Amino acid sequence: MLRIAATVHGYIDGIRLRNHDGIFEIEEKVFGESYFKDVWKDLRYALQGLHMIYPNWSSIDDLRLLASAIIKTWSVLGIFPRELEDGSLYIMYLDFYATILEI
Repeated sequence: MLRIAATVHGYIDGIRLRNHDGIFEIEEKVFGESYFKDVWKDLRYALQGLHMIYPNWSSIDDLRLLASAIIKTWSVLGIFPRELEDGSLYIMYLDFYATILEI
């Protein structure tokens, strides 16, 4: 889902629709009050920021907004990653039936 959204953002920027007056109205009609509306906006903001400073990325910190958008998307979908004290990754997934799966 994130890959497709990022690709569509790239297409929109590539054909210069981002500055078109009607693009925000189109996005509003497509997403309405969907949970993905905020994800779409956060991803757009993060990718535009990276594009503006490319190729002068200075550190991993340049990816913080993108990482935040990804984590937000996962949380909306019920996926909650967490780093444990020993450095290992713990992922909790909440499905729609409120069962907890530990990966």
